[in-house]
Amino acid sequence: MFKRVCSSCKATHHRDVQVCPVCGASMNTANLDQEHPSRQARPARRLDLALLRSAQPQMVLATAVANVDATHNSSTMGSSLPTVTALAPADPSSVVVPAVSVRRSRWVRRPWYRRPRIVVPVILLTLGFFAIAAIAHNIRQTFTTINQVSTPASGVSAAALGGDDSITIDTGPAQAAIAAANQTEAANANETSSATATTEPTETIVATEPVPTSAPAGETAAATDQGLLPPPPSSEVTEASTDDVPTEEAGVTTTEFDAVSTNATSERTNVPEATVAPTEIANSATVAPEATATPEPTSEPELTETEPTVAPSPTPIVSEIERIKNSDFESGNTEWYLEAGAAIAETDAVSGANALVIPASGSWVDQSFFFLVGTTYQLTAWGKVTEKGEAGEIGVTYHDENGQRLTALEPDHLSFKSTSYKQQSLRFTVPDEVANVKIYIWKGKGKAEFNVDDVSVRSEVEPSDLEPAKAAADDEAITILVMGVDARPGEAIDIGVRPDSLMVLRLDPETGSCRTLAIPRDTRTELPGYGQSKINHALAVGGIPYQEQVVENLLGLKIDHYVLIDFNGFQDLVDAVGGVQIDVTDPFTIDQDIWFAAGSQTLDGKHALAYARWRGGSDGDFGRINRQQQVLRALIRKGAGLDVVRSLNDLLPAVKSNIRTDLGATEMARIGIDYRKTCTDQSVDMLRLEGYDAWYDDPLLNLQLIYIVIDEAEISSKVRMFVEQ
Repeated sequence: MFKRVCSSCKATHHRDVQVCPVCGASMNTANLDQEHPSRQARPARRLDLALLRSAQPQMVLATAVANVDATHNSSTMGSSLPTVTALAPADPSSVVVPAVSVRRSRWVRRPWYRRPRIVVPVILLTLGFFAIAAIAHNIRQTFTTINQVSTPASGVSAAALGGDDSITIDTGPAQAAIAAANQTEAANANETSSATATTEPTETIVATEPVPTSAPAGETAAATDQGLLPPPPSSEVTEASTDDVPTEEAGVTTTEFDAVSTNATSERTNVPEATVAPTEIANSATVAPEATATPEPTSEPELTETEPTVAPSPTPIVSEIERIKNSDFESGNTEWYLEAGAAIAETDAVSGANALVIPASGSWVDQSFFFLVGTTYQLTAWGKVTEKGEAGEIGVTYHDENGQRLTALEPDHLSFKSTSYKQQSLRFTVPDEVANVKIYIWKGKGKAEFNVDDVSVRSEVEPSDLEPAKAAADDEAITILVMGVDARPGEAIDIGVRPDSLMVLRLDPETGSCRTLAIPRDTRTELPGYGQSKINHALAVGGIPYQEQVVENLLGLKIDHYVLIDFNGFQDLVDAVGGVQIDVTDPFTIDQDIWFAAGSQTLDGKHALAYARWRGGSDGDFGRINRQQQVLRALIRKGAGLDVVRSLNDLLPAVKSNIRTDLGATEMARIGIDYRKTCTDQSVDMLRLEGYDAWYDDPLLNLQLIYIVIDEAEISSKVRMFVEQ
C-alpha cells in the first residue's frame, strides 16, 4: 500500500491524508510513490505515535507547531486552507489544528508474542511435547509393572489347584528344579564358548600301507605254513566268491559275516598292518585258514562294486501311555461296555483282585479308545478258559464315520485256549478310512468260562520320535509362551494360579509367518520334583520360570519369551478394540444371562471371555481350545486395523494390571511392525495337541483327577509341523 511522506517533517501517513497532522504541512501528491524512510530518517516518530494514539488528535500542543515556518505554510497549503502563524509559547492552548481522519499505520511492527503466526505453532509444539512426554512416561510405568515377576512363597495351598485347602504344597522342589536347569544351561554355555575358543583346524592324515621289513622272509613263510599268520596280501583286487561265506556250523550267518567283513575292512583302512602284532592276529582268528597258493593273474582284474550292508531298522519303543481305561478291571465296570452275562468280579486274576469273566453261555465286551490314523499299536492281554477244547477271542474292530464295521480292514484276533493265564500280543496299524476303533472280548456259547485280565493297548514309537524336534542351526525364530489365567481380585496374577489356556507362539522373521501350538491345560506330564501331574499345576507351585521349564521338557523346544494375561485384562482388551466378530457354529447357553445363538455376531469383552472359556460341550477341552483360537483370530483381525496411538489411553490401563511379560517396549514395537502385515487372521497357522481323557492319581493333591493323555508320537509330529519353515 502506498504511503505519503511529509516533505517538511518526513512523517509518513496514509495516502488519503491531505494535511500532515504533525506539522500541519500540505501532503501533496508529488511524493506519493516515495519509499518509506529509514528509522534514522524519522526523528518525529515518537511524536507521530503520540498524536495517533491521542484521544483528541485534532487538538495539539502549540509546541508541536511552534517552529513551523509560516512562509512554508503559506506556500504549501494554498489559498483553500487557512494560514497558520507562529504563536507565542505563552498561550499554546489557542492553537487549533483542523480535524483530520487518521488511520493507524499498518507497518508498525508488533512483538513476537502478539503475532499469531508465531505464537500458535509454538503453543501447539509445546502441547505436543508434553503430550508425548506424558505418553512415554505412562508407557515406561506400564512396562515397569508388566515386567515384574512375583517370587513364589515357600508353600501354596492345594485350594489353588482345586484341592483341599488344608493341604499345603511345598514349592521347594520346583525352585530346586529351576536352579538345576539354570546351572545346566550355564555349564553348557561355558562348554560351547570354550570349545569355540580352543577348536583349531586339524590336518587329515591318510594312512598308507607300510612295507613290512622287520621279519625275515623265512620266518614269515614258516608262520604262514603253521597257520599263525594269514597269507600275505596281494596287490591285486580279487572278486569275492560264495566260497568265502562261512557255513552254519561256524556259527556265523550271512548278515553277520557281512557286518564282520565290513568292520574288518574299516579297521584295516584306519590302522596300518605293521602296528598289529602277529599274536593278536592269531588269537583273534576263530578258524585257521588253509594256506593256499595265490595264483598270479595274467591280466588286470575287473573292479566290482559290493552292495552296501543295509543297517537294521531301529526297534520301535512301546509308549508308556496306556490307551485302555480301567485295563485291570479294578474299577468295576467303568469305561467298559458289557453285554448280558459278562461281569467283572473278584476271582483269580493276574494282578489285583478283579478280572473279567465271560460265562459259558457267551457274551461280548468292548471299549473304544483314542487313536491316530497311521499309528501302529500293540494289543496285549492275559486270558484263559476253564475247560480245554474251547477258546475265547480278543481283537480289534474298525468302524467308519457312519458306524459301519470295516471287517475287511480288521487285523486277526487273538485266540486263548489254555486253562492257565497266558499273555498274547497283537500289532495293528489303523488305516485312513477308520473313524472309530474298539477292543472287543468275546466267547461263544459252550461249557467253559473265559477269564481276561490286564488288557493293554499302547502305541509303538520310533526312537527318532522321542528325540526333541530341533529347529535349524541358523533359525532365528522367536517362541513365546502365552498363558491365560483367572486370578482373584487383589492377588498376584503370576503365582498361586493355574493357566486356563496354554499355547506357544512361533514367529519366523525370515518368512514372516506365525504359528500357534495349543496345549490342553489338563495334559499329563512330568513336573520335575513332583512326578506326573497336570501341566498347568506348574505355574501355581513354581511361577513363570517353572512353567516355562515344564513346557520346554514336554515339547523339546526352547522358550524365548512369555506373555501372561489375566482374563480381566482380556476382557478389557476386547472392549478397548471395540469388540470382536465371532461366527458361532453351535449355539449354547451358559446361564440365563449369557447365551450364544448361531450366526455371526459382535461380542464385547464379557461375552468374548465367556465364549472362549466354555467347555461344556461334548468336545470338552478341545472344543474350548477351538473357541479360544477363534477369538484369537478375531482379535488379530481387529488389531490389524487399529490406530494404536489413538487407542493408547484405552489399551495401557487394560495392559498394566493384567499382563506380565519379559518383552520390552522396543521388542514389542518391533514385533508389531514386522508381523502386522504378514501375521493376519487368515495366514496364522493354528495347531493343537490331540489326546484322550483318563483318570490318574495326582501326587500334589493326593486324589484322582481326569487328565488329557497325549502320545509321544503326537507331540513329536505336531512339534515338527510347528518348527518347519
